[in-house]
Amino acid sequence: MLSTTSNCGCDGAFLSLLDDLFITQHVTFPTRYRNDQTPSILDLILSTYQHEVTDLTSLPPLGKSDHVVISFEFLCYHSIECVNVPKYLYGRGDYRFMSHELLDTNWAQQFEGQDMESMWLCFHAKLLNLIDKYIPVKTASSKPKPKWLDWPTLKAIKLKHKTWNTYKATKRHVDYILYSKCRNYATAAVKHAKSTFETKSARDIQHNPNLFWKYVRSNTMVRVDVDKLLKDDGTLTCSDHEVANRLNDFFTSVYTDEPTSEVPTLPDRSNGSTLQHTEITHEDVLHQLNRLKPNKSCGPESR
Repeated sequence: MLSTTSNCGCDGAFLSLLDDLFITQHVTFPTRYRNDQTPSILDLILSTYQHEVTDLTSLPPLGKSDHVVISFEFLCYHSIECVNVPKYLYGRGDYRFMSHELLDTNWAQQFEGQDMESMWLCFHAKLLNLIDKYIPVKTASSKPKPKWLDWPTLKAIKLKHKTWNTYKATKRHVDYILYSKCRNYATAAVKHAKSTFETKSARDIQHNPNLFWKYVRSNTMVRVDVDKLLKDDGTLTCSDHEVANRLNDFFTSVYTDEPTSEVPTLPDRSNGSTLQHTEITHEDVLHQLNRLKPNKSCGPESR
């Protein structure tokens, strides 16, 4: 019998081993019943990730068995479709010509008669146009190579594949020996590259936590994402943009729609002082820029 509260003996050692291996044991109810005996947990469901097993229930035993029937849903791994997405190479941008175009633009004429929101939209459109014009773009796969894969490790893996193909073609013992050496070398190189990358990520977690958590998510096969939502016309959302709009419509619906024609008059809370002059120096701007975290990526709203 497995005791989920045991801290000693075989039960405790087994549960401790599951915790060390980050394995989830899903069965928390007794699975064996016999007359005049204490029910016990003898049937286990182990998985690498917690969200792989859902809707876990127990059903009556089959025939004369004293073990219950365990019913559950198992989320199988799904292949990720590789989609080529454009990526701006900001490190190779021609910022000198971008600055010239921004300086040559008559902003007073562009912003004439516009409110703050319209001026921002005008400037934003101009900036996006310059980015498309002066920043080179490359097509990157949505499934990039592992972060730990450096050039020596990749070279060792390619050599292993090359010697394996040679052995398949010749079937000679000497070629198999060569393949075995390359295989062992590639295996050791992969382990060393992973260990080095993981150690560096853990050491730099205070300064660059995004790198650490990105690596953790890349090794997670089952991910919890926002599912498709039902729209007003009865169809399901088919893109992240539609999901965001649907959630926004729901959140705005719970707020009270106050009439704008009856705005209350607030008392004057002025203390007599007004802000008449604001001076922003280059040192102030540089100080704020130095406080920015370079490992933080901008969201989709920046585009």
